[in-house]
Amino acid sequence: NMLTLTGTAATSNGNVTYAADNMALSGSTNAGTGIVTLKSETTGHAINLGSIYDTTAGTLELSAGELNMITAAALRIGDTGAGNITISAANNLTSTNVLHLITGADISQSGTGAIDITNLALEVGTNGILTSDLSTNANTVTNFAASVPSGATLKFSNSQDLAIASVDGVTGVTGLGTAHLIASGKNITQTAAVTVANLALEANSVTLINASNDVTTIAGDTTAGGTSGNFTYVDSNDLAVGTVDSISGIAANNGNIVLTTDGLLTLAANLTDTAGTNY
Repeated sequence: NMLTLTGTAATSNGNVTYAADNMALSGSTNAGTGIVTLKSETTGHAINLGSIYDTTAGTLELSAGELNMITAAALRIGDTGAGNITISAANNLTSTNVLHLITGADISQSGTGAIDITNLALEVGTNGILTSDLSTNANTVTNFAASVPSGATLKFSNSQDLAIASVDGVTGVTGLGTAHLIASGKNITQTAAVTVANLALEANSVTLINASNDVTTIAGDTTAGGTSGNFTYVDSNDLAVGTVDSISGIAANNGNIVLTTDGLLTLAANLTDTAGTNY
């Protein structure tokens, strides 16, 4: 079925939900401080963000132009019954500063696909190949939150400083899966806790000092930026330095590696530095 909007839809700061297997959104939707949700009516349908067509069977296709016709406090796309979400073109969202992608499967990029928005929340599932990869093209996000269930891996690359935060009801980076965050030459910080099983971090510097952090295995690399970068991490429980999603141990370049834990610290992989680190 096709949902076509050519006029203007507006609410007095109320929430708006569009549920259809195909959408043509040339008209505007203004929810004010409300939330707009776009989702397929059929469980398991894929979602393509960036496509300018509506021709692929079993796929809800939404262009960046259509998404920018929506004004809301937050834009939610998908739900826990959705299939794979693909970012197939540059999505620079200007009419909302919060994007929340939800799927029961995976999220990936193709072509020039990338996301440019201030606040991004991602919720992935276990119905796909269990690998969500948004690292082919660097995204441009300020505040990031994600939910990664057991057995799943989420890899995310950013072009600027990245803060792990609370975004649209998702608090920090959470779940029993694996998160791999990349901000090459930039910095990773936090305003919300990280509570995933496995965490890999690549950046110029890492400063994660929330006392509620709870990670089982951590790995990291602060050498790619080419300048002195510290790796500072605080955990509330037992912590192992190991191998996470191809990153082994923690490597720094003329920076300090500082690990603080309230439990047992296990070094199952090396701490290394190219210019003499304080551990």
